[in-house]
Amino acid sequence: MKTANFLKFDITCPLCRSDKIKQARNFGCYKIFDCKNCKGSFSWPMTAIAYENKELENKDFNNTVKKSLRRNFVYCFVSTFLQKISKQNILDVGAGQGITLFHAKRFGYKTYGTEVSDKTIKVLRDNCPFVEAVKTENFDNFSSSWPKKYDVISCLDVLEHTENPVLLLSKIKDKLNDDGFLIISLPNKDRYYYKLGGLVDDFVPKEHGGDNPPYHLTFWKKQTLEKILKRVGFDDYCVITGGLIWRKNIQIKGRRSFILSGLLKMFYLTCQFLPLFIIDIFEKWGTHLIVVAKNGENRNELKEDVKYTLKKIYKKQAPFFVDGEIE
Repeated sequence: MKTANFLKFDITCPLCRSDKIKQARNFGCYKIFDCKNCKGSFSWPMTAIAYENKELENKDFNNTVKKSLRRNFVYCFVSTFLQKISKQNILDVGAGQGITLFHAKRFGYKTYGTEVSDKTIKVLRDNCPFVEAVKTENFDNFSSSWPKKYDVISCLDVLEHTENPVLLLSKIKDKLNDDGFLIISLPNKDRYYYKLGGLVDDFVPKEHGGDNPPYHLTFWKKQTLEKILKRVGFDDYCVITGGLIWRKNIQIKGRRSFILSGLLKMFYLTCQFLPLFIIDIFEKWGTHLIVVAKNGENRNELKEDVKYTLKKIYKKQAPFFVDGEIE
């Protein structure tokens, strides 16, 4: 596709390589394109920033871990799923301050983590001294003592920041054991913020630029993930949406909406009594997409494991879950 602004370039979708794209909006010096083929969106140029999460150094890790399961849908799901499948080791790509690996250690996993900055590696090691961690930007530089393959590889809220997410997924798949599990989370492009036309505030921090480049370079829907997983070579996978029930503090133009927050609080408190299909309808507008994919043939076991996990977390039966005041 060529436009008046891009006569020198043939722009294709970096996710599915389709040229069936249209320009959706501008953000500073970036253009945002929608892909008609995979339903994803991407920025042009696809140029990431050298991102340093300075907030991690000031966070009380023990307090964050304590609240993580009741405040964060992704951590609640991942920890419950890790306990269910009970594997030997896990590699967390973009491990951050170490919450995922902290929970994995509780279940007896041998833990490995990667990050892109020295500062974050230091935070990770300080919080989780049991983790073997390495700085890498290209999914290389692994220690020779590390496993060649892993039982579980997690990549939580990472792909949307990278310049070539499909290549990263391919490299991750190559490091999975036979019957190994991949767990991904991404912001949901079909979440409540977009469905309501931006009338309520988004969950992505404004101080980082919001859901825009160069903070986020790609934007994913459920259909997008399904196409990319097949392209990379996964046949056995589940894609779920969720997290809206965990959004207990809804704001409109920076001010807390007591009505919307109250309704979500009520739903959070009562969801353990609701059938899963009712929750699924509501959670289609959720903050996150979560992928669980299994290397190897499709045996339908994965769907049962995911269904079990969802039932456990909505019934407040996640491992180590301690309910408390809804912030």
